[in-house]
Amino acid sequence: MNKKHISKLLVGVIVCLLGTLLPLLANSNAVYAGRKQILTDRFQIIYEPQDAWAAQRIANFSDEVYEDLTSLLEHIPKKKIPVILVNRTATANGYYSPFPPTVTLFITSPDDRFLGSRTSNWLRSLFIHELTHYIHLTAPVGPAKFLTPIFGPDVPAMNSLLMPGWWVEGITTYTESTRAEGGRGDAPLFALTYRAPLHENTMWSIAQGAYNSAYPPRGRIYSTGYLMVNHLAETYGESIFSEINRKFAAWPFFGMTSALKRSIGKSAKEVFNDALEQVGQTLPKQETLAPLYSPNAVGDYYLPYPTSQGLLGFARTLDTGGMIVNYSPQGVIPLAKIPVYSPQEFTVTSDGSTAYISYYYEDPTHKASTPSVAVSYADLYRYHLATGIYEQVTHRSRLLHPSVSGDGQRLVAIEVVDNRYRLVEVNLASGQTTMLYENLDSSVYEPQFSPDGTAIVLIEVIDGQSTLLLLSDKGKKTVLWPHSAGEIHNPRFMDNHTIWFSSDMDGTLALYSVDISSGELSHVYNDPLGLIGAITSEDGVIYSTYTANGYALRQFPLTWLKTNPISLPKTSLPLQPVEYSTEYPSSPYYDTLRFNLWVPFLLNVSGEIIPGATILMRSPLGRHTLSIGAGWSFKEAIPRGDFTYQFAPGPFSISLQGAFNTSQDLLAAFTLPLWRSSTPKGFQRLSLLTALRTTIRDTVTTGGEVQLGYAYGSHSGPKDYFGAQQFSIAGAVVVQQEFQPNKTSLFPIVRISGQLPLWRTHQAIQLEIEAASVTSPGTSIEGLYPDNFTKGGLVGEAKALFSLRYHIPLGVFDQPIPYGGLTGMGLSLHGQTATYLISGKAAWERDVYVGALLRADIIIGIGFALQPYVRVSTSIATGSTGFSFGINLESLFTNHTLGSRLHQ
Repeated sequence: MNKKHISKLLVGVIVCLLGTLLPLLANSNAVYAGRKQILTDRFQIIYEPQDAWAAQRIANFSDEVYEDLTSLLEHIPKKKIPVILVNRTATANGYYSPFPPTVTLFITSPDDRFLGSRTSNWLRSLFIHELTHYIHLTAPVGPAKFLTPIFGPDVPAMNSLLMPGWWVEGITTYTESTRAEGGRGDAPLFALTYRAPLHENTMWSIAQGAYNSAYPPRGRIYSTGYLMVNHLAETYGESIFSEINRKFAAWPFFGMTSALKRSIGKSAKEVFNDALEQVGQTLPKQETLAPLYSPNAVGDYYLPYPTSQGLLGFARTLDTGGMIVNYSPQGVIPLAKIPVYSPQEFTVTSDGSTAYISYYYEDPTHKASTPSVAVSYADLYRYHLATGIYEQVTHRSRLLHPSVSGDGQRLVAIEVVDNRYRLVEVNLASGQTTMLYENLDSSVYEPQFSPDGTAIVLIEVIDGQSTLLLLSDKGKKTVLWPHSAGEIHNPRFMDNHTIWFSSDMDGTLALYSVDISSGELSHVYNDPLGLIGAITSEDGVIYSTYTANGYALRQFPLTWLKTNPISLPKTSLPLQPVEYSTEYPSSPYYDTLRFNLWVPFLLNVSGEIIPGATILMRSPLGRHTLSIGAGWSFKEAIPRGDFTYQFAPGPFSISLQGAFNTSQDLLAAFTLPLWRSSTPKGFQRLSLLTALRTTIRDTVTTGGEVQLGYAYGSHSGPKDYFGAQQFSIAGAVVVQQEFQPNKTSLFPIVRISGQLPLWRTHQAIQLEIEAASVTSPGTSIEGLYPDNFTKGGLVGEAKALFSLRYHIPLGVFDQPIPYGGLTGMGLSLHGQTATYLISGKAAWERDVYVGALLRADIIIGIGFALQPYVRVSTSIATGSTGFSFGINLESLFTNHTLGSRLHQ
């Protein structure tokens, strides 16, 4: 192929690329108008124009929160604090990101109310939590105090690497509970996560509280942290936190026990035991609990629905993840895996034939998405239990808590609107929504139909106060009692006139009933630890509670019920209207690089530690990332350097990489997602990659690559260490031009990979085929070597490498290690060989290579993920062995999350 043909090929690729890209950019720009900013004396609030109300609200209370938290944590930041608002999500969360230090706030409030119902102002509570992270983790204490002026402003991030997760999240959970109304410290569901295991004498250790694992409770670092920090503050005063923090940062490798002993004379284990003893004094004294109805095993089993097919409900286990189950006399029967995380995302018709789920998914290709936060949706799907067929009902909506009438003719859900939720009805044919109830000052949750389908009960929360709201099919609205501070969960109709629900009106989550006709409110049953909802069955009453194994069901006979009328609760807190005292001006925001720090060695050189310097820079939205390094190689006696720059404005991304000595390389790559689909069945994506590369060694070589790839993956469970069903195929064309001698080569490349799980063993078989050929005479294929080998094999004009891998998960663990925990491990066995095309004839490799890969998942502190691995491969023919080991590190640019349905 001559240069003229090569030029035509590259021009054709560019034209096709622009033809695909321009419509996407035009469509994205139509719905995304960039970001603006509000600058105060202390904050830079970054937001989309439609979220100006939230930016103004935060700007008005930010100084008050700032003064309080900087006084508590004894650190005053020197620079304006970037606060990024996002409002295109179907879930709630928040982030502190260390490079550069930024706070990200989801305007969407939590539909599962994980901060508790008494959180009267979501944005304020969220802001307090994340600003606490910022002030705590940017404080230049310990060695960072002296290193920051030398290496850069973001050096204090080093202090958090070895901090146990409970220390990082303990202070934030404490401040959200003491500096705002509500918070996890005032949430009865949160308290159950530590009260239940303590009551059962199966409490996790302080070492296990340093990291999150797949074992309950989810968000263990928050529970442990709140217990520890709240106890320390109550016992020694709030100033003790900063004292301990300074002493820890001075000697972080000695852990928190050393810092605690030097501050209060006690170890971390002793403080944890003291905190547990304090909680234990409030626990019931050996009261008998109703017998378990759900399995006595690790997993979450939630309140089911009575149907003609039996009791159908949602459960989540380590084996399957989310699933629909049938509670029968023979035990719990799994019916179907469903990719949801919460019981509020599942509902079923009274005949047990049809379920509806709210399916959460992300769209990272949306123009408003950033590398840290993707635009997300929650669509409703209809699932036929008999056939296993899904039907999509809505498209790119944000609908949660679906509820279907018993006859299957009506479907309602709550819809995200800014930081609140309203009730809508969904047309089962078109997916269009009709608003049924909306209050600009409230949010509604957990709607449920009456048995005859003529009424809907739902929870309404206004300014941290809750009540039950009844809506008739004629549009009549009835508030069943005045809004009050008692939390409410799981309202269920027992008949057309009686509603059962859970509340902590008397301080403990208990079962209550309300008579719709008379309005009479009664206490029905009390579980010593807490009851989260109940239904009746043929054998008595089944109720939801919490155990050391997770959410569970217990059962007792109807004769245990005692109906005791109570007086209606009174409003305990006045409603607080939101007012702005100041209207802050705004201006356009442009995301630009910020200097983070420099390190005294090259980061991107393998096999040699080269003294020098690497500068790291990143923009607040993460759309620009740059590292530049230079140093001296004593091994080669030459200077070396490299740089990497990535620009990710969405939906495409551009990266530039360069290196000099021993060769000069310049690589430019362009990635564009062409199509993406996410459904309850799995994920699919089609993407395009183009790259240009120039290398100068003994000669100058210029090359280009165009790659089109498709990938599919099904949803997996926690024990699917290597994933579930997967398939990918990619085709590429690589053009390479050498100038001395003048030589042009064209390499077509195909990569195919498929993985199938082996029944319910969580093991999997994977087949990989990677093939390449060359069209230029006199050119041979090099590369495509087996694992751990970099030479050998035959030489021809085409080669295909076949790899068969057998993946064996070794377990999901909860094993503490120094500074963190071991959470998973897997073993892969493989066999590899190759086939060639030599002078037009097929030839097989004369060898087979076998080997194994052992890898582990380790979490250090708040979430710094390490994956150490050991790989060995052996040639059957020659006996030669290749060995390698290393550690895969999560990116330096990580986030500390607030916790939610997905992250808690």
